[in-house]
Amino acid sequence: MISTKKLAQAGSRTALSVFFCDLASYDILLKDWDFALPDGNDYKVIGRNAYGALLLLENMKVKGFTACVRLLTPLAPAYWAEDHAVLMNCIGHWLPQNKISCFSDSTLYDAWMKISGNHLEPDENLAIKVPILLGGEFKPDNFQIRNIFDYYKSTAAIYAPLFQKK
Repeated sequence: MISTKKLAQAGSRTALSVFFCDLASYDILLKDWDFALPDGNDYKVIGRNAYGALLLLENMKVKGFTACVRLLTPLAPAYWAEDHAVLMNCIGHWLPQNKISCFSDSTLYDAWMKISGNHLEPDENLAIKVPILLGGEFKPDNFQIRNIFDYYKSTAAIYAPLFQKK
């Protein structure tokens, strides 16, 4: 496994980080967005993408390899849950076949890197300016570089009412 510390030295040139040693540092983001997560479950971040979407394991301590894989994404914003997506089949089925709600899509990130010549640091994401749910588009000019921790904290108050209405 490559740690995010090693990625920080060169900057992240990939749009996706899954099962990295230092992903536990992203668990704090879940506190800011707890309004989007079902009550009574324990969540651990096991992956993230360039747009700030977090791949989560639900109740890993209790369920082990049959723990459900979930997705929390600020793009829509949305919480994705499919009971058949479990840790045991995540790597061989759900991720390679892009079955987790656009988590593996690097199209925009690749275009942004080509245009800007930049890459993201481990604590940065391409943050959507106007969410898709509110009419925003999945185009490079609707994204900006933001610190992922600041982004989750600043968007929590905006997005919480959207989840409460459901």
